[in-house]
Amino acid sequence: MRGKRASVKRALRALAAAGAVCLTAGAAEAQSRFACSDLDRAATPVFEGETGIFFRPDPDLVSETRLPQFVIDRIGAISDALASRGTRLVVVPIPTKGLIHADEIGPEGAIFGFDVDLARTLWNDTHARLALAGVTSVDALEALTSLSEARPVFATDPRLTNSGIRAIAELTGRSLGAPARSRRIKMVAAGSAAVPSVQHQQIQAQCNISIPLPRTISFDTVSLTASEPEEHALIVGAGAMSGTGLAAETLFEAALSQGVSHVVTEGRPLEAILQVLAGDSFQTAPPDTLIWTFPIETDLARHGVRPFLEAAGLARHGCREIAPMLVDREEGRVLVDLTAAASVSDIGVMLTMPDSPRDAIAYTLHDDAGAARSRSLIRHGGATTRFLIPMGTADLPGATSLEITVPGPMTTVPSVAFCGV
Repeated sequence: MRGKRASVKRALRALAAAGAVCLTAGAAEAQSRFACSDLDRAATPVFEGETGIFFRPDPDLVSETRLPQFVIDRIGAISDALASRGTRLVVVPIPTKGLIHADEIGPEGAIFGFDVDLARTLWNDTHARLALAGVTSVDALEALTSLSEARPVFATDPRLTNSGIRAIAELTGRSLGAPARSRRIKMVAAGSAAVPSVQHQQIQAQCNISIPLPRTISFDTVSLTASEPEEHALIVGAGAMSGTGLAAETLFEAALSQGVSHVVTEGRPLEAILQVLAGDSFQTAPPDTLIWTFPIETDLARHGVRPFLEAAGLARHGCREIAPMLVDREEGRVLVDLTAAASVSDIGVMLTMPDSPRDAIAYTLHDDAGAARSRSLIRHGGATTRFLIPMGTADLPGATSLEITVPGPMTTVPSVAFCGV
């Protein structure tokens, strides 16, 4: 990642140097539709393409648009775990702005090394390998590039417009075989609305002519029936679907013919899905479909295998509840005997604390020889009442006991269960 960013910075400097050699400052601004200069010095460096659109060199103009095989294998494991509860996982990667609007980059974009043919090949390869892993995926690039009446992505902001979100929702609905006759609501276009944008302000600071404000189509909701949906879908998203002034779940509900509860848009994608899987709503009434959407450039492998194992363990049906050796509610301490597990490395220990949500726990593994390994689990997206500790990632194969500590006293008696991961 650091090497990629360094190469982008070198490209920006090279582009600026080329402009300095060939053009005076005034002539350089004349080459810009909005008399922009020093775009590489903006708070978020950007490149001005054709037709008044702006791209971030990283990630918009990076050709690497695929998920690593390690990530695909782990997503496959989460999909299998969800299937044990009767929940279908649908993965919807969001393509980069450069992939979506490749025809508007212009010839000068070549200095960043962006190869649209390579990027599309890697994008298609990702979907093919997801299918081989048994994971249902939706090709959002197909949906977004087929739009003709409106931009799928703002020209001066990296987010999807409402039209872009709706296009993805409708393709997702068709991919899942959602019958139009069962739709409960529909969306009717109702004018347009401006969307606040930090990046727009940053770009404008480098331009002498006003750049267009990000605007998106507004929609009104029209109820078709008051009956309850036969199926229920849950959407977990991050970043790309937030802040456009219209709840993405409404667009998805109209397209999916299903009831949709909410969208999680804050935090990193893995944190978002952990937040959902650890929640009471999922654990007590799993949805029929879980739609997981994230920008394709997201580094899902950043924290290794542990969050994937926790997600699979939380998603899997059939955990076996056990009695802990010790529970000290005042000290926030739980001691678990691991010798009751057939294979410690293949399980996760799930701690459930009703009415005592926490945003972090600490734990220590002990073996009979006196060795110990300490780790922690942190919920960056907010406190939850459940945590699952994958034993195979703790680097103590002969562990016989697990000590869990939580900050502050627990208001109710916690429960402990062994879950497959």
